Amino acid sequence: MLYIRLLELVLFVALYTFPVLVGGQGCAAVSVRREIRQLSQNERREFFDALKTLHNPNGSSSAYDELTLIHANYANEAHSGSAFCPWHRQYLRVLETKLQQINPKIMLPYWDWTIDSQAPHQSEIFNENYFGGDGDLKGCVSNGPFAGWQMKYPDPHCLSRKFNLQGKIGTFYSSDVIMNVANSSRTYADFRGQLESPIHGVVHMGIGGDMTAMTSPNDPLFWLHHAFIDKIWADWQATSPQRASEYNGKRSNGTDALPTDSMSPFDVSVSDVLDTTATGLCYRYSNSMSANRKSRRAKSAINPTTLLNGGEEDKLHIPEKLDAQWIQQNGGVLEDIRSREQQLEGIIQRLNGLKDYVSPNARSRREESLVRLLHGTLGSLFAAISTSGALAT
Repeated sequence: MLYIRLLELVLFVALYTFPVLVGGQGCAAVSVRREIRQLSQNERREFFDALKTLHNPNGSSSAYDELTLIHANYANEAHSGSAFCPWHRQYLRVLETKLQQINPKIMLPYWDWTIDSQAPHQSEIFNENYFGGDGDLKGCVSNGPFAGWQMKYPDPHCLSRKFNLQGKIGTFYSSDVIMNVANSSRTYADFRGQLESPIHGVVHMGIGGDMTAMTSPNDPLFWLHHAFIDKIWADWQATSPQRASEYNGKRSNGTDALPTDSMSPFDVSVSDVLDTTATGLCYRYSNSMSANRKSRRAKSAINPTTLLNGGEEDKLHIPEKLDAQWIQQNGGVLEDIRSREQQLEGIIQRLNGLKDYVSPNARSRREESLVRLLHGTLGSLFAAISTSGALAT
């Protein structure tokens, strides 16, 4: 296969161009990955410029194109199995390392889409100062820093998006729903299953276009979306010493997953990436989410004299079901994922039924959440979960 031979050549070059921390060397420093809206305008421009440099081909294809190809060629290993979280953690680090070769100051930011979850298309993330918006009539992204990008895989085409609700994006899952998933997940395998599909999947489907294919890294938003998925896993790991090193479940081929499993094509094992602050990774995340049942409707954190209004904007909406074809493409089992979607719908209905409770991600509280994000006071997603996994009240 031409793709495979080309990939082998790229990986050979990559092994000799990535700065690698060897075992025992440790981290000279642990750097912080921040939410994209926590970056200054200049920091955001530097990040975008580095992505553009990586995408600028010196020949028939660019380093950015080849990273996309890796995701497509190793799709079976990276999806619908326990390796989903660790594989993508290492994959993100490969991109981050390449960006740092261009600009050593760069850390990969993440996008906390729970803040935008109830009306994602209205987020500043999709304006021309961030990532641009929906595709035009041909599906091409025509505004923002990545307008006019031409992608190589799977075939030459423009960078494309197609929001899934006629110019709007369907609801994503909120932070308190994710926290309830963490609370009810007794094993890593349980947690990973819900996190991958449907929680992570609805973001891909909502944005549409390139994000719905196995070449989804074509869209720069892929990296920030998956950095947030990685953060959710890191937050879950931090809730107890057991979870920090827990890894179980099944490989995508149905056999038992082990921490010693090697992850192709990276030549690292799962155990090598369980700790983001350890050798080879050396990063942590800024806190970005709060899902605390003590957050009542009594008063707004922005203006303590103003009561939050009750009504539709206080309620969480139910995300669209994942497309059956997308589930099949990702190696998922339709019946299992439909069952998970039903479980999450039940959580949303129960949250909406709580007396005087307003989700931190309700539309009526979005401005408050953004202010707290920029001031660094949102807190960790799972801060309200004790080591026993019970919700704080």
